[in-house]
Amino acid sequence: MLLITLRNTWARSGPSSAALRSAAPTVTSLVGSRLISTTVNALKNDVGESSVVVSDAKNIRSKPVGTAKKLSAAERAEVKARALQEQEREEEKVRKVKEKALKEQERTEEKARKVTEKAHKKTQAAREKEEAREQALKAKEEAKAQKLAEEEKKSTELAKKLREISPPFDAPPRNAFSNWLKATREEGILVAFAEQGSVWANLSGEEKKKYVVDPQLYIDYQEKYKAWYKNLSPRERKAVKAKKARKTTMRPFALFVRDKFPRGPLRENQTVRTVISSITLAWKELSDAEKEVYKQRAREHTAAQKTEDSQGSVVV
Repeated sequence: MLLITLRNTWARSGPSSAALRSAAPTVTSLVGSRLISTTVNALKNDVGESSVVVSDAKNIRSKPVGTAKKLSAAERAEVKARALQEQEREEEKVRKVKEKALKEQERTEEKARKVTEKAHKKTQAAREKEEAREQALKAKEEAKAQKLAEEEKKSTELAKKLREISPPFDAPPRNAFSNWLKATREEGILVAFAEQGSVWANLSGEEKKKYVVDPQLYIDYQEKYKAWYKNLSPRERKAVKAKKARKTTMRPFALFVRDKFPRGPLRENQTVRTVISSITLAWKELSDAEKEVYKQRAREHTAAQKTEDSQGSVVV
């Protein structure tokens, strides 16, 4: 209650000594002398601390509400300059952030470009390596195929050469009949195969003597043949032997044809083809025992021919 009374007094007249004195009787009537004395002393001490605040409050209340201190042109320029500097600093800061982000983006793009370029180079190198490998393989296959073709060509030529290999000189006729056939061909006289036997059989003894072969011719031929055979390679000798084997091998059917072929001239309704056809049919109708006779004769003929070739002898 005392404090409220004092504050009301201050609000009207301010914290002066006279105010304190005028308030003293009222305070004394409310409390004892000791209590009021203590309160008054405390208020005196508080006067010095509160005077400045009260003075400032009065000054504030004396000023019109809503008024502000006006700045000078220099101050306004300074404030504007500071604001501009602050804006520039903010813009510079933003620019640096953008520049940093742009550089980071460029570094990322450059890194990605290098990775892509490296991958592209790696892929290109792998593709070129694969193409080079395929080309090398293709060239190898082509070279191999060409080599095989050349070897096959050489083999074919060699086989042909071996098949055709023969002494560079002619062998003399084996007998008078062969000599007669050779002479008729050289003279341009062509005798049909079916008529050769009958024509030769109708020759006189004097005529046949003209075609008798001189045995010395076979002796000379044998010497020349041995010398030629000695100079052949193993492969050429093998080819010569195979060629001789083909010539000396007699088939049973050939012996049968020779036995059954007509000796004289063919009839008007006969041809070599029809005769061979009838002989072939007759051969098929033979029994196994009858065919065995011709097989045995063929074996004997082949063995005799091989012996004759090995000895160089010739039957006249």
